[in-house]
Amino acid sequence: VIGKYDSGDPFLIESISGDGKVFVYSSSFNTSWTDFPIHDIFVPFLYQLAGYAVSSRTERTSFLVGETVQLPGNPGEKWQIKTPDGEISYITVSETGTARFRQTGLPGNYVAQNVNDVYSFSVNVDVRESNLLSRNIEEVQSLVSKPDQSRRIELAAAMISDLEGSEKKQKLWFYLVLLVITFFIVETYYSNRIFRKKEKN
Repeated sequence: VIGKYDSGDPFLIESISGDGKVFVYSSSFNTSWTDFPIHDIFVPFLYQLAGYAVSSRTERTSFLVGETVQLPGNPGEKWQIKTPDGEISYITVSETGTARFRQTGLPGNYVAQNVNDVYSFSVNVDVRESNLLSRNIEEVQSLVSKPDQSRRIELAAAMISDLEGSEKKQKLWFYLVLLVITFFIVETYYSNRIFRKKEKN
């Protein structure tokens, strides 16, 4: 089972038959059962599915970091995979006749072997990660170059302005607290005078 619905039911099932692949897509390719065909991802899904269906292990020896490598075999057979750093991993062929190796996070050359076969493949970093055209040249230069003197002066002036604003707010609070204390003292004084006059009367 390659994909499932939210309910857990299979969405796409794969089976290996000899050198070929058989897929069962449990929906319709029109809108009679689902609205999937009207989504933007539907056409890329069909292209990827068709490309994956016609590909074979012997035709592909290069993968990207993070991709899954499929190794064929009889159910229960084991593949031994040696990673670029010398680590050894073992995976077992499933009942569908496929073993999936997913630990491809390290770029380099891998060697997979079982009793009857040896398969070498490479894992590479996606070249799109080295594409610098996605950023503006001036933006990149500003990130790696030191700020000039005028920029430093602007930053210093901004910091001073922020400090002055904070000081003004603190002074305002000081006067407000002082006013409240004064009001409290005056109120206490007049309350005492009124109380004493009532006692004399």
